[in-house]
Amino acid sequence: MTRLALRRAVPWVLWLGAATCVAAAPTQNTGVENPVRVERTVFLMGTVATFVAETADREAGLAKLERMVRVEEELKAQRGILLTHVETSDRRFGDMNRRFEDANRRFDDVNRRFDTIQAENQRQHDAMQAENQRQHDAMPEVLRLFEGRVTRLEEKAGIGPGNPE
Repeated sequence: MTRLALRRAVPWVLWLGAATCVAAAPTQNTGVENPVRVERTVFLMGTVATFVAETADREAGLAKLERMVRVEEELKAQRGILLTHVETSDRRFGDMNRRFEDANRRFDDVNRRFDTIQAENQRQHDAMQAENQRQHDAMPEVLRLFEGRVTRLEEKAGIGPGNPE
C-alpha cells in the first residue's frame, strides 16, 4: 500500500470506527424516561474527542464509553501497524530501486564496452575485406606472371604449343 493510498484509507477507517461508535450509542428515544448521560473526553491521535452515551444507568453508559474508546485505540494501533508496513514497503522499494539503478549502470557499462568491441571487430573486418579485395584484384597479374613462367619453362623444355613432339 502506498503512502498516498494509506493517507486515503486511514481517515476512512477512522470514520468507519467513529460511525460504528455512533451507531452503537443509543439515540434520544431510548425508551427510558430519564436516561443517564455519560461523557468521556479523551485525547486521540492529536485530537480531543468527547464520547457521549445515554443509557438507563451509569454503569452501562461507562461500559459503552469504554467500548468506544477501546475501538478507537484499536484503530489507532492498526493505523500504526499500517504505517509500519508502509514504511517497510517504502524502504524495500527504495532498496529495490537502488539495485535496479545499479544494474542499469552496469548494463550501460557493458553496452559501451560491447559497442567498443563491435567497432574494433568492424574495423578488423573492413581491413581484412580490403586485403582480400586487393589480393583478388592482383590475381590477374599473378596469373599472367604464372602463365609467363610456365611458358618459359615449356620453351626451355622444348615442349608446348609451338613445339610438337
